[in-house]
Amino acid sequence: MVGREQELKTLRGEWDRTLDGGLALALVSGEPGIGKSRLAREPASVAQADGAKVLLGSCSAEPLVPYLPFIEALEGSGEAMEHERMLQLLH
Repeated sequence: MVGREQELKTLRGEWDRTLDGGLALALVSGEPGIGKSRLAREPASVAQADGAKVLLGSCSAEPLVPYLPFIEALEGSGEAMEHERMLQLLH
């Protein structure tokens, strides 16, 4: 993670805050191809190692399905509703 030390420090700090009982939300955004997914996976793996349930979703350059990152995250959780039912709820 060359050149992303400050961002990683910030994200890890947010995770530490939740371990202390606080709430945190982090949004990683930017142009396609700059390493957002890799940046997000790093602290997510730390959180998983600490026993957290981590939900991940991603966006594509061509948004074909509304709320796709949320659908992906829920599908990956093992507790999600079937895909068609989620789409009905989101519309």
